Order: sequence, then structure tokens, then C-alpha cells
Amino acid sequence: MNDNLGGCPNDCSKHGDCVEIPAKDGDETVNICKCFAGWKNQDCSVKGCPICVHGKCIDDVCVCDAGYVKDDCSERKYIIIFI
Repeated sequence: MNDNLGGCPNDCSKHGDCVEIPAKDGDETVNICKCFAGWKNQDCSVKGCPICVHGKCIDDVCVCDAGYVKDDCSERKYIIIFI
């Protein structure tokens, strides 16, 4: 039986695509949300990590590699040294 007949939960909260996949029994299909980057949960309603460009996602926060900053670790941090 298709538990999500007619679409995905909460229309994926507008943060994902509704995709059809085979059901576990193989006879039918179910609709699930495939969340966009930075969103998670069954209906994509929970904010998670964005794509961490130069870092790792730990507990839904990007932890940047040395020398990188911003929420997604995308910007190089420059240090100005006066001599």
C-alpha cells in the first residue's frame, strides 16, 4: 500500500523533491522526499548542514578546516601581518 498516496509529506516543505521509489515488498511504490542541501528529516523541514566546502558537518554545523570561515566554510580567512 502506498502510504504517501498523492505526494510526499508536507510537500517536502518546499525544501526538497518528491521522488517515487519501489516499496520494500517490491510490488508498489512510495513517495519520499529527497531533501535539498542544508535540509533534512522525512519532510525536509529541519535545517541541517549546508554543503561544507572546506570542512565537515558535525552535529548539523559546518566545522571549517584551518584557514576557512563562513557558515559553509567557503571563504578563505586572510591574516594581514605588518612588518
